Amino acid sequence: MKLAQSKKVKDVVRPPIDGLPCTPAVGMFDSLTQAVELMLENNRQEIAVSGRSGIIGCIRLEDALHHLGLRLPKPLATFGEKIKD
Repeated sequence: MKLAQSKKVKDVVRPPIDGLPCTPAVGMFDSLTQAVELMLENNRQEIAVSGRSGIIGCIRLEDALHHLGLRLPKPLATFGEKIKD
């Protein structure tokens, strides 16, 4: 099994999404942990992946976490609802 540091953005990159901002962005050979940190710091579900020719794709938080063996928790409640016991 690969160490988390050796897993790269290139392993989970998707085609670009229309309207996705150019920043923040990661490169194809950046680590997945770096991409996850950047998404969390910027409160984003996906960020751009840049290359020599500009934006070449995107990476989603859910995909990156899954590739690292993690998953997003299900929401405890939707906005305005009480947390269920």
